[in-house]
Amino acid sequence: AEQKAYLIETLKQHKQITGMKMEYFNESEDVVIFRASVTSTGRGTISAEDAFYMENGKVKRHIALTLVPDADYEKIGTVWKD
Repeated sequence: AEQKAYLIETLKQHKQITGMKMEYFNESEDVVIFRASVTSTGRGTISAEDAFYMENGKVKRHIALTLVPDADYEKIGTVWKD
């Protein structure tokens, strides 16, 4: 549920996606990693870098390596804490 909420909130901030380019993609039995350029009306162009750990064909863990400067991470629920 938390992963779904994070992805929904992140995608909302893009508004309309106007372009996407896969720059790197690799997968193994249980991991998918990629880097893509995403252009949208809400964010301009950003580099999205992510890793998905899979289990039984479903995402078990997601690591977003993309930090967008103007994102409200506290609202999304992914703020860094010491």
